[in-house]
Amino acid sequence: MRSREALSNWLLCAALNSDAGAERYNFTSDPLGSDGIIYDADEKASHPTEHVMVPKLRAGDARGIEALVVQAVKQKQ
Repeated sequence: MRSREALSNWLLCAALNSDAGAERYNFTSDPLGSDGIIYDADEKASHPTEHVMVPKLRAGDARGIEALVVQAVKQKQ
């Protein structure tokens, strides 16, 4: 995990914990190669992360933001 990915995962956990009102979420590296894992201690569930950059949606582009995110993740993998 790169330092910018660790920072992003920490910020995600901080926001999720703030919303939950408890220290419920933490993160770790992923031995399978994603950009880290967010772990929910209450649900005992892990969520792998992929950090990608998506360009601004241009006027007239029929694709939605969801399609652009999926495309960026596929290119990264």
